[in-house]
Amino acid sequence: MKKYFLILSIVFTFIIGYSQTYDVSINGQITEIGTGIPISNQYVHISNEGSPGGTTHDNIVYTNADGYYFDTLVAPINTVGVINVTVYGCNNIYMDTESYSPNIYNLVFDFEICNDSSGAACEAYFSAAIFTGELNVQFYDESMGNPIQWLWNFGDGNTSTDQNPMHTFDEFGYHTVSLTITDTANECTSTVEQIILIDSAFPPICEADYFAMQDTNNLRKFYFYDASTVPAGQSVIWNWTFGDGNTSTEQNPVHTYAEEGDYGVCLTIQTNDFTCDSWLCDTVTAIEIINPCLLSFIYQEDEGLTIIFEGFLEGGSDATNYYWDFGDGTTDSGQTVTHTYPQDSMYLVTLTASDMITGCQSIMYQHIYVGNVTIGFTGTIYLGNMGIADYADVHLLTFDTTSNDLLNIETTQIDENGYYAFEGAAVDNYIYFIQAELKQQSAYFGQYIPTYHENTISWESATALYPASGGNTFPVYMVNATNGSSGNGLIVGSVTAESTRDALQGVEIILLNSLMEPLNYYFTDDEGMFTFSELELGTYYIQTERVGIYSDLIEVILTEEVNTTNINIVIRNGEAVLGIYSNSIYINSISDLYPNPAYGNISLTIDSKGLSITQIDIYDQYGKLISSNQSKLNVGVNKLNLNLESLSNGVYYLTITSQDDYRLSKKFIKIR
Repeated sequence: MKKYFLILSIVFTFIIGYSQTYDVSINGQITEIGTGIPISNQYVHISNEGSPGGTTHDNIVYTNADGYYFDTLVAPINTVGVINVTVYGCNNIYMDTESYSPNIYNLVFDFEICNDSSGAACEAYFSAAIFTGELNVQFYDESMGNPIQWLWNFGDGNTSTDQNPMHTFDEFGYHTVSLTITDTANECTSTVEQIILIDSAFPPICEADYFAMQDTNNLRKFYFYDASTVPAGQSVIWNWTFGDGNTSTEQNPVHTYAEEGDYGVCLTIQTNDFTCDSWLCDTVTAIEIINPCLLSFIYQEDEGLTIIFEGFLEGGSDATNYYWDFGDGTTDSGQTVTHTYPQDSMYLVTLTASDMITGCQSIMYQHIYVGNVTIGFTGTIYLGNMGIADYADVHLLTFDTTSNDLLNIETTQIDENGYYAFEGAAVDNYIYFIQAELKQQSAYFGQYIPTYHENTISWESATALYPASGGNTFPVYMVNATNGSSGNGLIVGSVTAESTRDALQGVEIILLNSLMEPLNYYFTDDEGMFTFSELELGTYYIQTERVGIYSDLIEVILTEEVNTTNINIVIRNGEAVLGIYSNSIYINSISDLYPNPAYGNISLTIDSKGLSITQIDIYDQYGKLISSNQSKLNVGVNKLNLNLESLSNGVYYLTITSQDDYRLSKKFIKIR
């Protein structure tokens, strides 16, 4: 079987021309839950949220006979954004999101959904952009099918036949809004009704904020964008200082620095009635280099030790010259070349490219592996900064990047010097992780959490190890468990696979305190169960830790009235959904946050068993409460939209609390 590899190296130099746009490919396959059968002619809604100056994309596509769908977004070269993909099935909403940039432009969204082949040919649905303190609400039609008529009823005696109307309500509070669509081609009519909350609880916010984008042609040139929050209806005065003696009063100025260096840029905003006055300063770095040449090559194993190479120089032309040094004493020239190596080994390939027309020149070096090549990993396990470990298991874990499967390659034990060694690890298509865990005979067992190289308990923040030449020594500094006081609190839970409903054995569950410090850990037993007992009453967080599985954090509060909590954790689509809401008498399920990362708004859906009030709280990464809202839920799927404009960039946790006090926390990232 032929294998393909892509290596990129960026070298900065001068070029004359380049593409002003880049294509973002959006594709995936939709299959039926449980059977894996491809679903054809499935409605897929694709939209984006892009940076200023970017492209607005809102499109509907359908899957082909094999369940695949395809779409393309053309984005300006200096913009980034987020792609949102939404699929409907059996009155459920399936959503996913992914960021794109000039370096990340092939996005794959696969879905396993409920397939109701006998369902209606159209289905009404809508979302609403609601801003705290404002009576204006923007409604968006997100119906399935091909409707040609829309009838909105806003519950206050007013209606609209626009597809995406803006409506101004007379008062704050709850409003019942319905949308009826008509699809004449499919002879279908559908109606959906939702209750929305227009909240006046928060006072007007005055906060200066901005972000800067560097010109890709001239890295001394910046586009500044005002992202401040001011009270509604107020006129604003902007005052910019760029740190080089120049100023501007434009809202979104463009500034070019004369020399490279770091500059402090400050924005001051003030309203015309002087009730809002705020400022923000940040640093930008101007670089003298005009534009990068991007040199890359791919190589393909042909037969035996024969390799086919092909080079690419972005910023070059048809006159580009390519010179190859294969690392075994031989050379060649040409964009596409074929070379046969003398033996199985690792080789350092050097590619040099130059173009006399554009003036672009670049050189790159990359190790490649030819034939049957293996590598080794060695290192020492330390107890934090307290010396070497006495007894520990060390696990070599990996992703097989051709299949995305998690593989535990090998487990070994340390010697009396805390040293471990793995030999014979394959190099093709693998990314490795090293994890250490103290054995029960260790004098320090229970005092340290299983830790990845170098010193993190989460694979998501661990250092991934890629096969490379030399330097394969990887120490682990184990993370100390924080001592907690004992009490009569108890947390019991289980871990199951959604697709099979089977209990999962050997899944690591980490218990953290209210400051996100690790207290203890537990590996699920053969029935998928875990237990944390004799806990002091208070606030805790539960995290599922398994390489390749992304985990939600769940908040657990133990009180004198409720000192025991039963948690159900479900593994689905590469995520550990920590769902104690399965025990709630009000909530069936809660979707992922969408989009994530988020710009101005974020949404989620809650499948409610009955009418209820749900608390929605947002905390920063340090546990500080940022905002608090209540939403009224109807029976069935409820879509909630939250305005994030007032939040600064960073990591946050959104906590949903049901009326019977079951809680679920979900992490999201706010970006401008």
